[in-house]
Amino acid sequence: MIKILKNLSLLLLLVSSALYVNAQNHIKDSVKLYEYISCLSSDSLSGREGGSSYEKAAADYIVLRLKKLRIKPLFGKSYLQNFKFGYDSQNLSSQNAAGYIDNKADSTIIILSHYDHIGKGGKLSKSFVSDKVHPGADDNASGVAVNMLLAEKTRKMHNKKFNYIFLFTGAHEKGLFGAKQFAEFLNNSDFKIKIIINVDMIGRLDSSTKTLIFETNISGISPELLSDYSENNLLFQQKENLTGDHTVFAGLGINTIFFSTGIHSDYHKISDCPGKINFSGTICITDMLINLIKNI
Repeated sequence: MIKILKNLSLLLLLVSSALYVNAQNHIKDSVKLYEYISCLSSDSLSGREGGSSYEKAAADYIVLRLKKLRIKPLFGKSYLQNFKFGYDSQNLSSQNAAGYIDNKADSTIIILSHYDHIGKGGKLSKSFVSDKVHPGADDNASGVAVNMLLAEKTRKMHNKKFNYIFLFTGAHEKGLFGAKQFAEFLNNSDFKIKIIINVDMIGRLDSSTKTLIFETNISGISPELLSDYSENNLLFQQKENLTGDHTVFAGLGINTIFFSTGIHSDYHKISDCPGKINFSGTICITDMLINLIKNI
């Protein structure tokens, strides 16, 4: 009996220690998410409008973070894929940013999130006052932040089964131009893509319903399957015909899955700010995505 009690005490201690470590890790991850989202949605980046110098500054920030995480550049010695696009009779310049973990594997997983937003609004704004900075904290600084966390966690995972690309697309809001440019890059490369996981507007998880929207062109992926990867009782709602960067790649026959917490009343408004992000909910989604990546 005494031995049983000792074993039980040891087990409780181990469980308590594990829960403490997990809680501490979640706090650290929340701080990182806040830093990424706050920096990208700050007034100094003026809404990260596609084709602007502010979008380029956001891309440079992403590159600095990838370097700090010791993620190598994808495009030779560069993290940036520069391109031009036309919009409203203007010839504009933008760039995708991408880091790469090369495990010499046969196929590659891509984690995707666009990093641009709509600047001071213009015709894309849904605010009555559209000449102020639209921060885009949820759209899509939240997706960039989760992508960065996934890059950090994947590098530490030492899973050699796949290579990994962490892709941040520009000029999304004006017509998915970054995704189209990267699709062209893939067509001219030797990459064999296992799956593209797109995270866009991932920071507004409803605390009561915990509903996460997803769309996929992969048969066999269901709400029930995704629930197996969630340790926080997320509710998965499958939808169709959701336009985003993933649709560009799905149109090429590439396996894709898109995740979002959905449209909200601050969408494309000056009120889409960091203070409205559900950081604990975003951590729950990040944990699920890591489990999904581990089980591909």
